Amino acid sequence: SNNRSLEIMADMGDKLGGNYIFDINYIKKSYSELADSLFQSIYNLNSLSRNRYLYLHRVFEKINDQTNKILKGESPIDLREPVIFYRDITWEMSDEVGGKNAGLAELNNHLKLNVPDGFAVTTSAFRDFNEYNRIEDKIKDLKNKYRKAAKRSQQEDIMSAITFAEAGEHETARRMITPTKQTRKLLVIGHEEGFSEQLSQYALDMAKRLDFELVALNVTSAPLALSGDKREAVAAAFKEIAAKNGAVLQEKAESAGIVFTHLVEMAHQDEVVERLHAADSGLRYVLTEPDPDVARKPAGRVSIPVFDLGCYQSAAA
Repeated sequence: SNNRSLEIMADMGDKLGGNYIFDINYIKKSYSELADSLFQSIYNLNSLSRNRYLYLHRVFEKINDQTNKILKGESPIDLREPVIFYRDITWEMSDEVGGKNAGLAELNNHLKLNVPDGFAVTTSAFRDFNEYNRIEDKIKDLKNKYRKAAKRSQQEDIMSAITFAEAGEHETARRMITPTKQTRKLLVIGHEEGFSEQLSQYALDMAKRLDFELVALNVTSAPLALSGDKREAVAAAFKEIAAKNGAVLQEKAESAGIVFTHLVEMAHQDEVVERLHAADSGLRYVLTEPDPDVARKPAGRVSIPVFDLGCYQSAAA
């Protein structure tokens, strides 16, 4: 059975070399034969060793189950459980258990480092908990109460300011009605005239989670190297495409209840960001397009660069 397993794997390796044409039926048939052969090898090994390696059956069944799910087009990982122990966590599950939990599990499961036993509560369980207890509704209620209270407070300040103004204390009245709370904003910078799906979704999720306004920026310096009609034509084409892409992102933002602003600039990106930040201290975070050659991770994961202008402001001060 062991030789048969090696023959099947060698045959599949030859097919994978590119000199043969094969389909999913070949893969399913070959794997089915391989699984039967491996099972027989484990059975024979335990027969010879007086069941010394029974645990291999559990390992085989787990791998076999995951492989069959992949062949059926299903996810190989069952994340329906609200809690997953470290021994069962792999890096591919980082979206569901968090990067730190997945990293600790990898240290123990693969590098065999001394990591305390632990478990992770999945993000699905967190969402289910919120939905069951209607926490999102409670958060919305609290926000509405805060807004109403802030509105009443603002009205009271206006009435007090009128009283001070009538008494001649104009500066005091002005300070009382001058807004002190800065609107917080998130700046998302697309690549040239567009915004990738990864960047758009990340920016929308972040703005929603932090209750930030969203400022979308399309910027290019290409027209600056041209002159006359060519410069005008390139700039006009850029603005037209950028406006269409910005409208798509605006629709998504407004449907999520996010205040949205779209800017199109013909300048160098760093100069635009510096100017916007100087004019609006409420601009806190900057998101840019990921570099596919550097930021792309296994299983299609993409890292979105995020810059904190609050730290930049502190450093500049």
